[in-house]
Amino acid sequence: MSFSLIQAEITVVIWPYLTGNTGILISDNVICGQAQAIVLLNRPMLLQEKLMRPLLAFISVLLLCSCSGSRGGSTLEVKQFYQAWITNYAREPQTADAPALLQRYVAHDLIDRLVLINGFYEQEIVNSDYFMYVQDYAPEWISHLRVSKAQPYLGGEKVNVQLGGSDATASMQLDVYTRREEGRWKIYRVRDATNHYEHPVYSAGAIARASAWSAAIAHDYEKAQP
Repeated sequence: MSFSLIQAEITVVIWPYLTGNTGILISDNVICGQAQAIVLLNRPMLLQEKLMRPLLAFISVLLLCSCSGSRGGSTLEVKQFYQAWITNYAREPQTADAPALLQRYVAHDLIDRLVLINGFYEQEIVNSDYFMYVQDYAPEWISHLRVSKAQPYLGGEKVNVQLGGSDATASMQLDVYTRREEGRWKIYRVRDATNHYEHPVYSAGAIARASAWSAAIAHDYEKAQP
């Protein structure tokens, strides 16, 4: 049986039975190898008996979990971003590559939040580089970059990134969260796993306080400008 026929059977028999919706196609990339095997082995029962509920539930789990791995997941995108970002960050002065890197690898919502926050006077929401949680980064650390295999997380993925880690320096562990946007994996959140800390860029309260303080002191900064 061809792969497309397996997809057709899952679409026609399993998906409508589970959801009550017809005409919903499931991408080839979503059908895991385990699900294919189950459909092949149980094809007569699937078609003749409309599936027993336990098997339905099991196949549903297989379809929803870890299927992103068939597309390679977000590991490659995260690694590409950090290789370029570290190189850019370590340069003196930093080049103009940052906006292009952000547009390619970072979710629009996060970009908008970082732009907003960086526009506040004396903001303390992000007090180091958001993506690395450091204020200085040595070029020789680039070779010690380690990126783990992506793991499913709340409809997206989570990737562990290790910065540094040479004999002379302690490593920094980051949790990098990604989701699909515009047909690509993009970073929408980064957490300092080493120190169990996260910049509160998604905190409405923190942003409101920073905005209010910035407005209160804006006159002083504007007077100081030539």
